[in-house]
Amino acid sequence: MNIFNKAYWEIVNNVVLLKNRGIVNAGLFPHRTDPQDWPFLGANRTYFADINIATKLWVFDQEEFNCCVFAAGVMAVSYQEGKRFSVKFAVKVAMYRGWIKGNGWSYLRAVLKVWEEYGGLDYADMPDEVGDQSFEEYSKWDVTAEQLEKAKKNCVNYRIIKNEAEAREAIRGGYCVLSGGDWWSEMNDPKGPDFYLEQKGYVITAHMTVLTGCDDKGWINTQTFGKDFADQGKARFRSIVGKGRFTLYVIDKQKDRRDIDRVMSVYENQMIRCEGSDKWFTIKDGRVYEIPAGTPGTDTFYYLPKSVILSIPGGEAL
Repeated sequence: MNIFNKAYWEIVNNVVLLKNRGIVNAGLFPHRTDPQDWPFLGANRTYFADINIATKLWVFDQEEFNCCVFAAGVMAVSYQEGKRFSVKFAVKVAMYRGWIKGNGWSYLRAVLKVWEEYGGLDYADMPDEVGDQSFEEYSKWDVTAEQLEKAKKNCVNYRIIKNEAEAREAIRGGYCVLSGGDWWSEMNDPKGPDFYLEQKGYVITAHMTVLTGCDDKGWINTQTFGKDFADQGKARFRSIVGKGRFTLYVIDKQKDRRDIDRVMSVYENQMIRCEGSDKWFTIKDGRVYEIPAGTPGTDTFYYLPKSVILSIPGGEAL
């Protein structure tokens, strides 16, 4: 970006920040595309075609902060890898690099650059609950050399998604799709049973979102507002392209993990059933175990395709 474009966007972002004083839980600046963004070349696995990759409720509650860009970007990788990463780490990196204004405001590709240049830190190494911290405390640069080295091992590139067909292919291939767009007043209180985010009322600001699934009802969006929003933190879009919507992106999967490893992580300690079988299973420490019907907790379970269970050690018990 040349110096004139940089100065232009600096002015635009400052105006947006001034205009949105008092707004909380958003934080997305106007989007600018980059012709050098790598294209999405298609998903090479289909394990996830019939299953939900977002069973765990890793819904980051950004409280009064406007760090939706980083909450969504970290949630996306957490879901598609089946392991939780730290939002706080991404915020600290972006603040250190000067990619944040105010209390979290940033642009869509900032979190993509965090993953590309710095990677992601495991949640266990830096828990990201806000608690009673101010944004200054939360974003303070106190990352250790050891944490930077750990995070660097998780560096991945990102790719642009051109349309809904590519987005659907990506989600069915085990990716989460990142987007953003205008946030309308009616979206603050979506109504059940489907909790659609409708473009009604008036535009408040722009907001970053992560898509964790799609079905015949639309696009499943896991929000960054906490579990009290909509259906335990999840809502739906009818469409993810068109007026008021930003460019779609995916973050590459980490190279040292197989899709079956991700399935096992997502369904660790969950109750599982399989079409065509009356047996109950659970996954623990990378293996499938049969459990007696009627075991406490079996009133809540997930269906997995037979091919997936057979791919997990111990799955021959099917």
